[in-house]
Amino acid sequence: MNQKVIIKKVRMRNNILLSFAFMFLISCTSYTNEELIKKYGIEYNSVREKVGLEPIPNNFLEGFCTRKDDEVQINYLIDSTYFDKNKILIKSKVVRAIFIMKTVTLLRNEEIIEEDTYIHPTCHNTMSTEGKIVKVNNKLSFMYYFTNHDGWDKGWYYIRNNGSSGGISKSQADSIFHSWGLSRPTNM
Repeated sequence: MNQKVIIKKVRMRNNILLSFAFMFLISCTSYTNEELIKKYGIEYNSVREKVGLEPIPNNFLEGFCTRKDDEVQINYLIDSTYFDKNKILIKSKVVRAIFIMKTVTLLRNEEIIEEDTYIHPTCHNTMSTEGKIVKVNNKLSFMYYFTNHDGWDKGWYYIRNNGSSGGISKSQADSIFHSWGLSRPTNM
């Protein structure tokens, strides 16, 4: 192949890639943060019930979006009792295990992951991003992947953050949940 043909093919490929990137950018910005918060908020509870995810209660504190590259995260703080005016958890108010937050992660405005986070009043020490040791509440997350993504298969995943985060089995998650005195939706 001569050099002109190779250059032409490379330019054509680059133009195609730029077109896809532009279409992707448009699709990610087609919804405002408020529209996404509403779309995946209380109105989405019927989908959650089908797979066994916690519903968002009618009196949830607040939803807020963060956008990074092609990903949007929508976080719903569940109960204002546990947060100060800056949305910082007030650890002294956590006296029992509670459902604290729901996170919906979207890739190109399509739901990929939903995560329900529960915290317990017991804490462990961990290193902050500033290199200081801080106390953090133990937490347990139930994650549901609606589609296969980045090596994760569609379905349930359980993550325990007790100083050493990592995946755990369903039976381990159930045991922790039970020991915390909680019950969860039956479809999980």
